[in-house]
Amino acid sequence: LWVFVALVIGVIYPTALQTFKVSPNQDSLEVPYIARNIDATRHAYGLDKVTYSSFAGATSVTPDQLRAAASTLANVRLWDPDPRIALATTIRRQSIRSYYTFTSLGVDRYRVNGDLTPVLIGARQLNTANLPSTNWVNEHLQYTHGIGAAVIAANEVDPQTGNPIFVAANVPPVSTSGVPSLTRPGVYFGINDPGWVVANTKQAELDYQVNSGPHAGQPVEVHYQGKGGVAVGGFVSRLALALRLGDFNFLISNQITPQSRVLFTRDVMDMARHAAPFLTFDNHPYAVISGGHLEYVIDGYTTSDQYPYSQNASNFTAPSGGLPRSFNYARNSVKVTVDAYTGAMTFYVMDPTDPVIQSWRAALPSLFTPLSVMPADLREHLRYPSNLFAMQAAVLGRYHIKSPSAFYSASDQWEVTPSAGAGTPDQALAQSTVTDNQGNVVYSTNAPMNPIYQVGSLPFANHQQLTLSTAFVPAGNSNALQSLSAFAVATSDPSDYGKFHVYVTPRGQAVTGPAQADAEIQQNTKVSSLVTLLDQHGSAVLYGNNLMVPLDKSVLYVRPLYVSSSTNPLPQLKYVICVFNQQVGIETTLAGALADVLGGSSGGGGGGGGGTTHSAAYYLSQASTDYGKAQAALSAGNLGDYQRYVNLMNEAIAAAQKALTKK
Repeated sequence: LWVFVALVIGVIYPTALQTFKVSPNQDSLEVPYIARNIDATRHAYGLDKVTYSSFAGATSVTPDQLRAAASTLANVRLWDPDPRIALATTIRRQSIRSYYTFTSLGVDRYRVNGDLTPVLIGARQLNTANLPSTNWVNEHLQYTHGIGAAVIAANEVDPQTGNPIFVAANVPPVSTSGVPSLTRPGVYFGINDPGWVVANTKQAELDYQVNSGPHAGQPVEVHYQGKGGVAVGGFVSRLALALRLGDFNFLISNQITPQSRVLFTRDVMDMARHAAPFLTFDNHPYAVISGGHLEYVIDGYTTSDQYPYSQNASNFTAPSGGLPRSFNYARNSVKVTVDAYTGAMTFYVMDPTDPVIQSWRAALPSLFTPLSVMPADLREHLRYPSNLFAMQAAVLGRYHIKSPSAFYSASDQWEVTPSAGAGTPDQALAQSTVTDNQGNVVYSTNAPMNPIYQVGSLPFANHQQLTLSTAFVPAGNSNALQSLSAFAVATSDPSDYGKFHVYVTPRGQAVTGPAQADAEIQQNTKVSSLVTLLDQHGSAVLYGNNLMVPLDKSVLYVRPLYVSSSTNPLPQLKYVICVFNQQVGIETTLAGALADVLGGSSGGGGGGGGGTTHSAAYYLSQASTDYGKAQAALSAGNLGDYQRYVNLMNEAIAAAQKALTKK
């Protein structure tokens, strides 16, 4: 009887119902369930408050639009944080000593010479693998910490060398151009910081070495004054710590005192996971200069796979990150900050309306802190998290459709565009593979692009801010290079943090997409000939990420080109490539490449004078560059250079006005 009931009720009846009733009328019978799924999924992923706008995708730019976009063009990110590009050159130019290194660079924004500017920032951490002498005292007592940070103005380049311009650099650290200074620069905790050290022992800790003067090369030593780690204490505590560390020298060393502190978990991600194992964390922590010291910022997520009617994230293709594999609800409810000197962690509640964080907050009230008490100079550097944004974009590709019937047909479904990312000229589009239970690859397809941080303004706006963006193309054939369907932008300013904007291009109109822009670059004869010339004899060419820059109603693509040594990589910016309306321009400056694709000729000269005619965009970009140099000269007390750059800026502005009048 049980077998009969199981067969009829569990197999035959459902199959017959699906075959003879549901399948022939699926689009109408499933309407209420589809509607419920759409509403639940949009709310579960925080997509129910997205704003949508039409975006013309125009094939020309007016003088007024160029004038309005001058600040955005001046903030185009020329330095890519990829480990092979900006990180590689930062390690070699700013490590200073073999026992320092940089593990990553974060994209952020600071006021440089008074203007909001995109920067790349990284902490100078200890590199225990390259100590000058390997012994127990050096490894655990004397070389205990890194020092300071390096900050690159990501929209600038030294025109003579192609090297980045550091606005915070050197040991001891020095900040210029208005970037905040570090008064407590010690870096005892960091990103991927390995090993353990004992601080505040009888053995003085190396802080840095004097660079010049009669005492050049002499060490400057300190003793740790923070409360990070665990106090050694008495004999029993010391014995327990020796067992925990598995090191007998720790027990017998006469350099260690009861007041010494053992720092044995120094990776900020591990620290956050140990403190709050019920949260998941974004895998892109970054350093911020706040209050004269370094703080690391980590995005914490609350997730669940039990949200009723919501679609599970495993059904979408998104770049891998810190989120779990299976969930159908996510909120960026927490911002975790970790002091690089003390290791003090603060868990700020970012979304107090999230019911999950409300529960944890009720259970652990002393762990969480209201966002309102976060220091203002730290709050200015919060970023919308890239892992969450990537997943939201993947979900939005289908769930921007609100009508159940249109959702069922999926005729207007989008997917995040593929991209080659940063890398070599012959680098193919990134691939995403699907495997079976045995780990065998079933099939592969083009992977979606990673979201990109930039400083610029939203379309139809004139306010510079840090944005996070990605682009959509029609779904259904991810291996084809398709035109732009829409692009999404999330904002990070304190005044409108977390606002999600989607700009939709006209249906039936081909607007160049990121992968198509890459293809235009690859097949351009001038680009190909220059790459062939540069990519040989021990030199290697690297491309930065292809940056999509909205110009009011149009889309401009900018891709930096770097040249580096094959044996000792030290990338330098050599060319900037622009793509606009299928036109490709490549020049040694952004202003020149803009002139190639936005109008005017580029046959010689470079300043505001001379007989060469450039576009208004070229002159406006040049004026912005001259202004930055003038402010830097003024800060340095060089009044002669200040006046010279002011004069050049005025000439460039006059030339831009003339170009706009002619147009």
